[in-house]
Parts: sequence; structure tokens; C-alpha cells
Amino acid sequence: MKPKTSIVSHCRTTKREGITTMIGVSATMVGLMAVFYTFRFVLDAMSPGFFYLATGLIVGIWCIATCGYAIPNWRHSDTFRIELFEDRLECSSPSPAFGESFVVYTRDLMEIEERDVGGESANEWYLLTTDGRRLHLSYNYGSPVRKIVGEIQRLRPELEIVRT
Repeated sequence: MKPKTSIVSHCRTTKREGITTMIGVSATMVGLMAVFYTFRFVLDAMSPGFFYLATGLIVGIWCIATCGYAIPNWRHSDTFRIELFEDRLECSSPSPAFGESFVVYTRDLMEIEERDVGGESANEWYLLTTDGRRLHLSYNYGSPVRKIVGEIQRLRPELEIVRT
């Protein structure tokens, strides 16, 4: 019997994700500091103490929040994988904090939920199954969520997308 090939397949190592995120954070922090520093001289009325305090708070909060995602990924050294076959969707996440792991057969899908969380590019997607599970399709690790949803719709055109 010939093994089934996937319709959509995506995998990324957590180490790569962590390093990429840290590089992005570093570049963003340098850019923000340059903008803030330039802005400081344009608005000459701002006191240096307030400027450095505000800059430190903004950059610090951003850095702490992003590092909370990047460092655990960098250290974990595992792989995120999501694959859609004609009969099932398999998702393997290295950590429940960054996405759930599951296997669901396409015949067991009841509907697709698109949850508006503030703009079309930021919507969250869920798969609702006949046994009552609500599976989150995570964008973490560059997961091609929209492509997966589109292919599921192609495989199961009768599935309704519910927008909430």
C-alpha cells in the first residue's frame, strides 16, 4: 500500500523559532531606541530623565514579553509539525503553551470557527468536532493556518465557517 502524502505540511524547530524571534526583538529594540533618541532631540522640551524612563519601560516590557516566548523555544530544541492529509489533520506542538497537539479525522469535523480578535490578519481559527472538542489552530511557528483552513474547506465544502 502506497503511503499517503500530505496536502499541506509545515514544520519548524523551536530552536530556529527562538533564535529568529530573539534576532527580531534585538533589531526592533535598536530601531525603537534610534527613533526614540531622534524624537528626543526633535521635542527638545522633554526632560532627559523622563525620556530615558519612558524608553526603558517601553523597550523593557516589549523585551520581557517577547523573551517569554523566545527563550523557552530556543532551549527546548523540539519540532512543531502540522500536516493535513485527505482523511486527517495532525498537529504536534512541543509545548501546550504554544499550541495544542492533536489528531483529528476530517470526517469528524462539525464546523470551523473564525474568532475575530481585532483585525482580519489577527483572527483565531478553531475546529469543532462531533465529539465536542474545540481545537485551536495556532499561528505559532509560522503555521499556515489560512492555507490549512482553505484546504479543509476544499476537502469538506459542506463545513460551515462560523464567525464570532
